[in-house]
Amino acid sequence: MCVGKCTRILGPCLIALGMLSIAANVLLLFPSWTWSYLKEGHITKQAMQVPGVWGGGIIVLLAATQITAVGWRCNRSSDCGTCRNMFLSIVLSGLALLGSSACFILSGVGLTNGPLCLYNQTEVPQWDYPFVNMENQAFHTRAQNYLYDQS
Repeated sequence: MCVGKCTRILGPCLIALGMLSIAANVLLLFPSWTWSYLKEGHITKQAMQVPGVWGGGIIVLLAATQITAVGWRCNRSSDCGTCRNMFLSIVLSGLALLGSSACFILSGVGLTNGPLCLYNQTEVPQWDYPFVNMENQAFHTRAQNYLYDQS
């Protein structure tokens, strides 16, 4: 497949994935479809940093838009400024890789820390990360509790 055809397929796929990343991160800010958690500050730190919007979304959309435009522009003419367009595509793709990597790492940290829950650590219910301070348990037990213990 030539570069023009490849970019016309790759660009729209990246645009769809960037939009999906933005939508998924925005949905994290509104659990149970209400504003109350966001308004009261009961959203995890990683969700509040919105890495899916800036890292996996906007930066990837910039690169995808440029890649798609180059693919369609190069299809129509024989000289489409390939050196300049290639350099810009490489720079934007590198930024998109950094942004999506940051999104991946912050999402992994969020999954490792677990949800922000209202639970009884002492006698008074409080909002905290119940699975972060489990030093006495092995990692596989911690992961098993987080993934399978609904309470």
